[in-house]
Amino acid sequence: MRLTHRKLGVLVLRAQYRWCGNRSAVTSHRANVKTMVCVSRIARRIIIAALPAIGLAPVGAARDASTPLPTCGVERGTLTGNRVGAIRIGMPADSVKIVCHLVRDTLESAEGDLYRVLVVLAADDTLRAGIWHDRVRSVILRSARFSTADSLHVGISLARLRTYPGMEGADGEGEYFVYDETDPRTCGLSFRLDLGPRGLGSIPSGLVRALPAAASKLVVDEILVRGCQK
Repeated sequence: MRLTHRKLGVLVLRAQYRWCGNRSAVTSHRANVKTMVCVSRIARRIIIAALPAIGLAPVGAARDASTPLPTCGVERGTLTGNRVGAIRIGMPADSVKIVCHLVRDTLESAEGDLYRVLVVLAADDTLRAGIWHDRVRSVILRSARFSTADSLHVGISLARLRTYPGMEGADGEGEYFVYDETDPRTCGLSFRLDLGPRGLGSIPSGLVRALPAAASKLVVDEILVRGCQK
């Protein structure tokens, strides 16, 4: 017999009479309080036990140990201007929670505005998916497990990025990003350089080929995937 929400309610009412007793209106206030506590405890146990039968699961329920965690596409390590592993730009937020193991769903502040971020597990690292109107707008990664078809990933040097003739750099709030929207291999990707604790002083924006030779030793410590519009 299929268990419905209505039948579940009947079970809860029966529990009141069987285990907690039927208190009438003339019963003392103290006794009624005890009955209410008893009913709530019994009802909670019945409801939690019955949730799987009606297609639900209790909040915070532990994942079945035999069910593997979603990998978020780490095994393929795909990285493009529109995708990181199993996460693609424009994907519904709920779909991200299916293909990746969610660490937290939170709100963060940036430039005075609050925006939603899904932090998901990717092997021994995490990805941060920025959500706008319930869809993925951007993804931040700091893991070298993901790489483009041209072998660009976290950890490469600026010297490698300088081999792309259209690669430009821009300084913003103490950070320096390198990007090239004209090349389909890098369109939609921004590479953040690790400037170290002291930084390099004022770094001019423009073509990275014009940067001083010492800058070639800088490495990428973060990649922003924001979607290629071409």
